[in-house]
Parts: sequence; C-alpha cells; structure tokens
Amino acid sequence: MVSQVSEAIGLSLIPCNSSNVLAFAHVYQKKWIYILFKNKTLYRYEEQDYNAFISLLNAESKGMWVNEHLVKPKIKCSKWSIEGT
Repeated sequence: MVSQVSEAIGLSLIPCNSSNVLAFAHVYQKKWIYILFKNKTLYRYEEQDYNAFISLLNAESKGMWVNEHLVKPKIKCSKWSIEGT
C-alpha cells in the first residue's frame, strides 16, 4: 500500500514500524507532513516545518509523536480514505 500511495501523491513515503502509522513524508516547501495510517487513511498536516519532520523521524514511537504533536493539538489537516489497496 505504501508504494501505491506514494505514487498516487508523488512523494516518497517513509515506511515505519508502528502499531498505528504505516508511513510518513514531509514537503519542505509547503511545510506539510503526510501520515499514512494503517486504517487506510492519509492525512496532510499543515504548518509542519523541517524540525517537526526531523523530530518525527527520530521519534522512538511514531504513533505517540503523531498523537502528541498533530492529533491532540488539532493541527489543521486534510484527510483522504485510501480505497482498493
């Protein structure tokens, strides 16, 4: 699923070993972080600079980082359901 979504959005998603997060990516110019969840949803979180991406990259638990830095603070986002993967 990661490669199919990567191709569809034109980004290289980074797979990770998490119980909730399947993969993630950062768009430097737009300050977006994409999170692909195992429940087949893709979120694009706005106003996430490179330091946020590096913090996520280095986080021991990607799911905890996403929850603490993106979900709980209710960061503005867009959501897509991934069908047929």
